[in-house]
Amino acid sequence: MTIEYAPKDRVDRYHAEVERILNALGHRIEEAAVSDESIVSDWYMGDEEDFSEDDLRRISADLGVTVRADSCIADLAEALHDKSGEG
Repeated sequence: MTIEYAPKDRVDRYHAEVERILNALGHRIEEAAVSDESIVSDWYMGDEEDFSEDDLRRISADLGVTVRADSCIADLAEALHDKSGEG
């Protein structure tokens, strides 16, 4: 049996932005296995089913980009990078 890992090229390219996103979600990148296919709801650790709308609004305000539960981490990281003018 062969295990195939999801790609992480974009996660590696936007490492600083991914770290910022995970911090906003309450995680540390050193403890995370994040790939180009990871989405925000993969990182939910609460008692409810998923992030609340208030959580998502707070995280969006903190990051300066719109964050939804189904947002792809790599897409958000690229948006943050582009917004910073470093792209």
